Amino acid sequence: MKFAFKPIAIAAALAFIGTAAVASPMKPGTYTAKVNGHNAPLTVEVTVDANKILSIKTPDDQESLGVGKVGLKKTADNILRYQSIGVDAVTGATFSSNALKEGVEKCLKQAGADMKQFTRKAEKHPIHNRTYQADVVVIGGGGAGLASAISSMQAGAKKVIVLEKLGYVGGSTNVSEGALNAVDDQRQKAQGIKDSYETFYETTMHGGHDKGDPTLVRFLTSHSMDAVNWLESLGVKFNDHIGAATGSLGQRSHYPATPYGNTYIRTFEKVIADSNGKIQVLLDTPAVKLIQNKSGRVVGVVGNNFGSKVTVMAKDGVIIYNKSFGYFDYESRQPVTESSVYDLASASKAAGTLLAVMKAYDEKKFTLNNKISDFIPELKDSDKKNLVIKDLLYHQSGLTPTINFYLNAIDRDSYKGSLYSNVKNQAHPVRFDARTYVRNDFSFLPGLISFDRRPGFTTEVAHKMYLHDSFRDTIIQEIKDSRLGVRGKYKYSCINFILLKMMVEKQMQQPMDRLLHDTFFSRLGAWHTTYNPLHIFDTIQIVPTEYDGFIRRQLLRGYVHDEAAAFQGGVSGNAGLFSNAGDLAKVLQLYLNQGHYGGEGYLSKETCRLFTQSKSPTCRRGLGFDKPVAGGGKTSPCGSLAPISVYGHTGFTGTCFWVDPDNKLLYIFLSNRVNPTRANNKLSSLNIRTRIQDAIYKAINN
Repeated sequence: MKFAFKPIAIAAALAFIGTAAVASPMKPGTYTAKVNGHNAPLTVEVTVDANKILSIKTPDDQESLGVGKVGLKKTADNILRYQSIGVDAVTGATFSSNALKEGVEKCLKQAGADMKQFTRKAEKHPIHNRTYQADVVVIGGGGAGLASAISSMQAGAKKVIVLEKLGYVGGSTNVSEGALNAVDDQRQKAQGIKDSYETFYETTMHGGHDKGDPTLVRFLTSHSMDAVNWLESLGVKFNDHIGAATGSLGQRSHYPATPYGNTYIRTFEKVIADSNGKIQVLLDTPAVKLIQNKSGRVVGVVGNNFGSKVTVMAKDGVIIYNKSFGYFDYESRQPVTESSVYDLASASKAAGTLLAVMKAYDEKKFTLNNKISDFIPELKDSDKKNLVIKDLLYHQSGLTPTINFYLNAIDRDSYKGSLYSNVKNQAHPVRFDARTYVRNDFSFLPGLISFDRRPGFTTEVAHKMYLHDSFRDTIIQEIKDSRLGVRGKYKYSCINFILLKMMVEKQMQQPMDRLLHDTFFSRLGAWHTTYNPLHIFDTIQIVPTEYDGFIRRQLLRGYVHDEAAAFQGGVSGNAGLFSNAGDLAKVLQLYLNQGHYGGEGYLSKETCRLFTQSKSPTCRRGLGFDKPVAGGGKTSPCGSLAPISVYGHTGFTGTCFWVDPDNKLLYIFLSNRVNPTRANNKLSSLNIRTRIQDAIYKAINN
């Protein structure tokens, strides 16, 4: 290719020189002309020698940043390259492009140029159909499109292609004021501005005459500062002063330090330029058709570049199946969607708590042979003092499976007899599970439970139900006093992970939910993965879990199902995490990639290998993860066809996920099988989750 190119280039040069030699020479010098630009009169300065245009300048142009100015530069560059004004105008900046060509033409005439030579059609677009492969295709290279492309790269896409119909990127963002509205505690507080996410949400809904999608508006307003932080991480600098842009409905507008929305586009362009080809922008290429397979799934897109067909097809990382079934409840009032958020139950252990534990291990905050009492001194004078971290992760510490902390909040003088019964009767009318009925005529201790939020009662257990903040001491004491079984023998226990969460918080010096959000979930783009989802999402987006007729006496929707986690304010080591399949897949892909995602490192490969590959010498359990039983069988949590290398976890509410490093496969299943009652055990008795997993492997093998 290199050898063939040179003679062509020489031949073209000789032909050009020959043409110039017979043309009438120009009078060397600099010439000026006035023309009408898009925004204001435009001065065009052209410098020539006898045969060539040497430079083109517009010293006083007032064309728009990112639009008209791009048109002027690209048009000037092409005129100089081809030595002709017969070049294409820049799509989207045609007025500015044509104004410049008009000005250059006037200057050339002043110089006495042979206009036949300088007006010939210079740019030609031969038909050259081409095909690309990409992980992500973004249609539209405006501000939102470029942000999507960069986010996709950060989320793990190795090749992102942007199709833009115009001759430049940025779209209307280039000419916007650039104000970005966000609740910013730091900047607003410095100016004495009082604001909140709830205020932002309410004013936004009211300003839109309550026509907006409440879930979407709440999501955007509650994550507004995340957008500011993200832009700053890319290099955008904002003024410290907060203003009030038109339509902001309050003083919360952030302005870039350099004027206008073009600031964002220049930053995006730099990120794209530094992406080493991971992001490719195809200008002058409008999308004209989506490509679908036989099942109707979009697998590519067709664009048009000056008559040439551009095809972009899906590459690796294809979701082979992603389907939502059924409704939120038996009344079929609300269908499940891909964005529906579920209570993960014990799957929280491996998708949340374990992630925090691995981060702390990565930072050498503990070793697997450390005693848990080294970090929770309340255990030093108990029979738990010698329990080591490794045994907690393997579930072979001997700790009891669970502790009913809520019993300490019940007034035992408010009822007679037992709380539980194995049969339904007048005293025990409420079904608790498949084998247990409970009474609901008891009262709570007023010193521990309040039905309104007030000082000292800030731990939210459920809607209008608050626990006294001192209850944490009760939890520690209950664990300390609990019966300890045989160490080294497998016994699954939620208490193991409750203690691990306490250790992580002490060693990392921040609440576990904040650690996970800042370190993992927000950076991964897993916006639907959170503890206490009602702090972020509208109720309508959250799948109801169970009607609790025993302790909380209400439908649980956005409040953690597990009672032990509820009495810790919804953030516990054993349960409490909410998510959807798409978000959970990002977390699991991080595991599969051995600590990396989107070109960023979150955990070391060594730590990931240790935790995902280790297995207890006495049972199937790994370090925090569950694993298959060798040879399958009824005791295995996985399908019989799953490789022994698979790791993951199940959840009581009807959830599971499994990571298969051999086949690079993620399997996620989410349901609310305990709605309306945990007595429903069909999911397990019919082996639904494991049968689906086996069906996946049968499909792969066939």
